[in-house]
Amino acid sequence: MIENFFSFQKQAKQEPEPVKEEEQGAKSIEEKDQPFADVNSENWRSQTVESFFSLDEGVWTYMQTTVAPSLDIPLDVFKKQSMGAFYDAFMGSAYTDQLDEQDYQLIEETINKILIKCEQDTEHAKK
Repeated sequence: MIENFFSFQKQAKQEPEPVKEEEQGAKSIEEKDQPFADVNSENWRSQTVESFFSLDEGVWTYMQTTVAPSLDIPLDVFKKQSMGAFYDAFMGSAYTDQLDEQDYQLIEETINKILIKCEQDTEHAKK
C-alpha cells in the first residue's frame, strides 16, 4: 500500500496537469493588474525601449513619433535598443539640445514614474 502511494507521487511529479482555462484567466488578470512585475530597479536598463515604455501606451506612441526622430534613431533600432543605451543617449541629448525641454521632462518623469510603479508592484507582490 505504501509503495502505491510513493509511485503515485512520482507519477504526479512526472506528469504535470495541464493548466485549466480558469487558472490561465486568473494569471492573465494578475499580470494585467501588475504590468510592471517584470521590470525592476535592478533590471530596467536591460529592458528594450519598447518593452519599458510600452508600459505607458500614450508615452510609447509619442516616443515613436517624436522622440526617436528627434534623436535620429531609426524606429526599428529604437524599439530594440536597451534602456541603458537609450538612457545614456537621452542624458547626452540634454547637452546637445536634440530634444526640447518638454520632451526631456516627459521622458525623465515617465522613467521615474515607471520605476516607482515597479517598486510598488514588487513590494505589493511580496505581501
